[in-house]
Amino acid sequence: MTTTQRYFWLFVLCLLGYFLMRLPNLLALPAHVDEGDSLLWAQLAQQGHPLRMVEKGKVLIMAFTALIGPFSGGLFVARFMVLLTGVVGLAAIYACARKMHSPQAGLLAALLWLGTPQLIFFERISLHDIPMTSMAVLTFWLALRVIEKADWRRALWCGLGLMLCIAAKATGIIFLIIPAIVWLCWRTQLPARDRLRQLALTYFFFVLLMLIPVLYLVGVHADPLHMGANQPANLSTLFDAGGLAERVRVNLIRMIQAERNYLTIFPLLLIPLGAFILIRRNIRLLINLTLTITAILLAVALLASKLWLRYVIPITPFLWLLIAVGAAYWLAGYRGRRPSPLLRRAAWIAILSWLMVVGVPYAVTAQRDPTALDMPDTDRLEYVTWIASGYGMRDAVEYLAALPTAPITAIGTAGDCYGGRAMLRLESVTLICPTDDLWWDDANTAYVQSIHERAAKDGYVLIVADETAPIIAPERLPQPLRTIRVFPRPGGAYNIILYCAGADPDHHCPQP
Repeated sequence: MTTTQRYFWLFVLCLLGYFLMRLPNLLALPAHVDEGDSLLWAQLAQQGHPLRMVEKGKVLIMAFTALIGPFSGGLFVARFMVLLTGVVGLAAIYACARKMHSPQAGLLAALLWLGTPQLIFFERISLHDIPMTSMAVLTFWLALRVIEKADWRRALWCGLGLMLCIAAKATGIIFLIIPAIVWLCWRTQLPARDRLRQLALTYFFFVLLMLIPVLYLVGVHADPLHMGANQPANLSTLFDAGGLAERVRVNLIRMIQAERNYLTIFPLLLIPLGAFILIRRNIRLLINLTLTITAILLAVALLASKLWLRYVIPITPFLWLLIAVGAAYWLAGYRGRRPSPLLRRAAWIAILSWLMVVGVPYAVTAQRDPTALDMPDTDRLEYVTWIASGYGMRDAVEYLAALPTAPITAIGTAGDCYGGRAMLRLESVTLICPTDDLWWDDANTAYVQSIHERAAKDGYVLIVADETAPIIAPERLPQPLRTIRVFPRPGGAYNIILYCAGADPDHHCPQP
């Protein structure tokens, strides 16, 4: 068996480890509010409205979920699709590092991906940042290939990669700079004129592929980037000189803190070491990776008017490429010498130890009890304790499913209403959610009226609501209003409450 074949089969073992660390108990974390919304658009696509998900700017996962089945078991399907895009990312980072140096570098990069707590957590949720990140790494590999040979097909594939970045999530538009950075920094034997032609073809094919989607979005006045004049993060406010510098400063600090928390201190210490090795061995490669990382950092810092830490995920693979390729150059420097076995295997020992001490325990905890995970406070708020979290809501829908009277119909006014509907397993329970988003600063008059109409028709209505910071104030709901049960979220602050409201609630309501 050749060295290349040996590393390939070791990478196959990495893929097996990936599924062992990500797949078990995939539904351990309750549905996040954005997961419920995504499932809604996938369901609409299956019901004959496929272009609606184009308007949302998050097509890739929605499309595959719609094809396979977004209704019964839809949450598992969507999460499994995200997990599969993680496989694409894992394969792409292996291919990138292999092309930059060797199969040895590829395996080191794959091991780093495998053990990253940040990736472990988000590859188990059907949000769109992992698919976008995986497509970005894939595009980076395609960009490395496109300027190696004067071949229009390679340019077409790279243009398709750019389109997939945006199809995964509209903000993937920030990765349009990748082919240009690679063209500028990646050294090949191709003449300069052919290199420029390949770059131009890449962007030509990208424009061609995006022409119809863009024309559709313009035609329906959709705003998948949420940059329109009526959005809080419109272009005029984003680039207002008064707040721009402060926003960039605050976002950069939070991004660095998030990376330090998720990636742990050990691999972060390897980044300057890898950079130092590349300064001596391949400065152009270091510039390539540094420009890519810097471009992503600045784009997120500039454009994120409200920074959720999952926006930082795309930076991580390029940091791992820097470490892996630097380590491979360092190991190659000992080839033909006779250092101690410990020194010769130091990089492998360090990365494998980190994988076993940090990555594997994190994966086990994610499968058993996500509330016990070590994560930044902002992510703990979003995914565990706050109204966007599915905790509390999952208990509420399970309670409804256990009621002896069937069928059960409830109306949701909670922020995670569609997340709750995604967690329903019985057809005997219906959770009605608003067709339009509910807003705290809006009267939501039409939805309130529909709740009153249902209470008048049936004599009572079950309402699943947020107890803390309710979107619709309790006094605006049908009266009298009786609390059936409170379902606490971890931390006890943002709980879910089940009301029974109507003219004769004592006669119809479930017992508390």
